[in-house]
Amino acid sequence: MSVRDEVKLKVYTDSNYARVMEDRKSTSGYVCLMSGAAVCWCSRKQEIVTLSSTEAEYVAATLCACHFVWMKGLMQELGSEIREAIGIWCDNSSTIKLSKNRVVASKSADQLADVLTKPMKMDLFEKIRDQLGVRDFGFVW
Repeated sequence: MSVRDEVKLKVYTDSNYARVMEDRKSTSGYVCLMSGAAVCWCSRKQEIVTLSSTEAEYVAATLCACHFVWMKGLMQELGSEIREAIGIWCDNSSTIKLSKNRVVASKSADQLADVLTKPMKMDLFEKIRDQLGVRDFGFVW
């Protein structure tokens, strides 16, 4: 395969929920096949304690996706293109449904904790501030 050829990747991810008895952490794993050969893989204890197998699988899929965003950029720098979306094969149906559910991801306007974690437009800030019961007393500093 020449460096200029289009690259096709197949990625598999999995986790074992709370397998480590000392701290109840799960292990994430993924493997990437390029032209049928494994070119990269990872097995790593998760940094957080997950509360369900769905969450453990989702954390594993997220770790995997982050790596392949980086890998896609690397391949482009090397002169190859990954034109198709990189599919991540996951065997947990709840995790698959969670990752496809756009309603969960799109309800940021209803997420009151957003005010603590990200910048936002003034109208949304004021709406959330009001919902939290914080009042503007009009002080000028």
